[in-house]
Amino acid sequence: MFKNNKIIICGGGTGGHLFPAMAISDVLYKNGADILYIGSKHGIESTKISKNINAFFLNIKGIHRTLSLSNIIDNFFLPFRLILSIIKSIIIIYKFNPNVVIGTGGYSSGVPLISAIILRKKIIIQEQNSYPGLTNRTLSKFADKVFISYESSKKYFKKNTMFSGNPIRGDFIKTNKNKAKINLNIPENKFTIFICGGSQGSMPINNHIIKNLNFYNNLNAHIIWQCGKKQYENISLLQLNTNIKIYDFINDIDKVYSASDLIISRSGALTLSEINFFGKASILIPFPASAGNHQYKNAIYSKNVNAAILIKQKKLKNGDLESTINDLIKSSDNIIAMEKAAKSISTPDSMNIILNEIKTLLC
Repeated sequence: MFKNNKIIICGGGTGGHLFPAMAISDVLYKNGADILYIGSKHGIESTKISKNINAFFLNIKGIHRTLSLSNIIDNFFLPFRLILSIIKSIIIIYKFNPNVVIGTGGYSSGVPLISAIILRKKIIIQEQNSYPGLTNRTLSKFADKVFISYESSKKYFKKNTMFSGNPIRGDFIKTNKNKAKINLNIPENKFTIFICGGSQGSMPINNHIIKNLNFYNNLNAHIIWQCGKKQYENISLLQLNTNIKIYDFINDIDKVYSASDLIISRSGALTLSEINFFGKASILIPFPASAGNHQYKNAIYSKNVNAAILIKQKKLKNGDLESTINDLIKSSDNIIAMEKAAKSISTPDSMNIILNEIKTLLC
């Protein structure tokens, strides 16, 4: 379908921007396209990008918003790294000569997109969130097509928008819940909870669980806890009951989704798309400092269709999370209703919509 087409994919920094880029690049590669990925050597993409994709990593970071000596020094050198990275990107894009450049957001997509604009290349942007990030909002005016995942985000873009939803990784496989539990050595009748603070973990959620460890140790449930690399070592030293399994990062996350009865998570757009794709009940704890409060807006959408329960981070100290977990464990009817609602807002045709539009643009 895309034979003899050269396509650059850029986007990363966090899994929320990287995994859509990986999903799109993998499908384009399988359909004959020559793919080059551009990201940051400081982002998650430096270790997670697909091995079958050629990649170049720039020395670019996002701006630090917290004050420390190292952050101040990093921010001081940001303009110099930015200029150097743009020059490198221009050279890479000029030599590769792509038919189109696709950006999925994050600081590591901004530089390649700016370079592509300078070289007058066709531009596609894929936005995951209800409130678009700064990179996508700023550069969308130069885009030939902008794919959105929430209709509410359309107002932030000037032209050429199309609703597609978020593309799900092609290697995700849905498995019957009971079979998935057996594959993970979990008893079929054991209520299973997946706690996920995003690809890098969530320190506030982790710390809350640690403070309430007695509750989780004694909970009549199997718990799979992706805590992130930063806190994994310390958490692994805790006295955890055998019902709690901790991981810094889970590669085969589709197996865990399939086995889970309940997801406890932040509300990044990609995470919600995955939860809905697998049709799972969820408790969402939005990251309160997300740009434009987009995680809260994402979560509200799921809450309003009864696919999720929303708990603000500041309410964790009141025990709202633990009481909600207890209620849901006791109510299989509520879990089933939430699962159906999650499936109803899933966008399984997202990738086909994106691919067809790319094909049209390349004609």
